[in-house]
Amino acid sequence: MINIQGVIASVMVTDIDRAIQFYRDKLGLTVENEQADWVMFKEGIALQLSPVPTADFKWDPNSVVITLVVNDCEEAYRQLTGRGVAFLNAPTSSPGLTAVASLRDSENNVLQLLQL
Repeated sequence: MINIQGVIASVMVTDIDRAIQFYRDKLGLTVENEQADWVMFKEGIALQLSPVPTADFKWDPNSVVITLVVNDCEEAYRQLTGRGVAFLNAPTSSPGLTAVASLRDSENNVLQLLQL
């Protein structure tokens, strides 16, 4: 069984600087981690710069992505692919994140697995 440790709501945005100012300065959220295309607030909300849509991977710039925080992204990925879950991308790493993998649910909503 996958051990989900928490949930993060990721808001896809087209202007990350403007969105940071709103969430930080107007709503009073506390920035915990900030990168050029992603920011995480202590309160469990993340802002993510919406990527340019491609033929096989379309993002709605006003969508919300549900992020499931797991202890081991690779293991969760293996378990879920074993259950027939199709992923948009396999686990990848970047500064500040151990691993992240994206998938769509049965209703075409984007979910992510995140290992911090």
